[in-house]
Amino acid sequence: MRTVYRPDPGSYNGKASLVLVDDPQLDALDNQLEQASSAAGWQQLLPQLALWQGPGNHFSVLKAPDVYSLAAWWYDGLTIGVEETQ
Repeated sequence: MRTVYRPDPGSYNGKASLVLVDDPQLDALDNQLEQASSAAGWQQLLPQLALWQGPGNHFSVLKAPDVYSLAAWWYDGLTIGVEETQ
């Protein structure tokens, strides 16, 4: 993980989601390797981590048309969460 913050292992045992999008400065293989490394690091801390490969990159995923895919994925996750609590 490329962050100074280091969470305590085991401090959170609930569900979590990680959105993975491409870095426009990396080629396809390097994006795949970077995302796999990032996911593996977070999965050590969050065993119930769900991964989602989003469209575009970290800039475009927040703009149309990519943001519609992000919103649909987010909404589906909320709907599933509501169903699980009923």
